[in-house]
Amino acid sequence: MDTMQNIERALAELDQVVGSAKPDRRAVPFYGPTLLASMNEKDQAMALHAEQARYQQDPEESAVHSA
Repeated sequence: MDTMQNIERALAELDQVVGSAKPDRRAVPFYGPTLLASMNEKDQAMALHAEQARYQQDPEESAVHSA
């Protein structure tokens, strides 16, 4: 098999994978250090708790996006 056929096959497989992505994925909240620094202590704790709760709610999806 030549290189062009391998590339075409790989692209077709990628199209299938991308096309099968969940369209209703909920966004995971992310609070970077700059945003967290602008918050008071209570808001920081709430923000980090919301982020962690979302990761724990769907561990498989979180693992895919953090790898």
